[in-house]
Amino acid sequence: MISLDHQALEDRDLVALEGRLVSSVSAGTADELVAIFDNGCGVLHLEMSRVETVDSRGLSALVSVMRRVHRDEGSFALINVSDEVRALLELTRLNDVFDLLSGDSEGESRAA
Repeated sequence: MISLDHQALEDRDLVALEGRLVSSVSAGTADELVAIFDNGCGVLHLEMSRVETVDSRGLSALVSVMRRVHRDEGSFALINVSDEVRALLELTRLNDVFDLLSGDSEGESRAA
């Protein structure tokens, strides 16, 4: 199970994810994230420090959301990715595809 906590900030939509992004919830999570982006300011950041695990469908959902955001000329980034998820991104070489940021989720972020 995964939970989403959305904050509409002045310059971006920040969504803190917590739990497991796995096949049983990935499609619904992707739909929720796209809806947030569609109603937001064009910048979607996912705070990932409390994501325990991501499976192949979860990765696919993240890629799908990123592609949708980029198609609409928006900005998409993953912030404070947990060590477990970072290892998976590196294994699949998706760390070269996603913008990975670190830093305070409320303030400025920088490339990790």
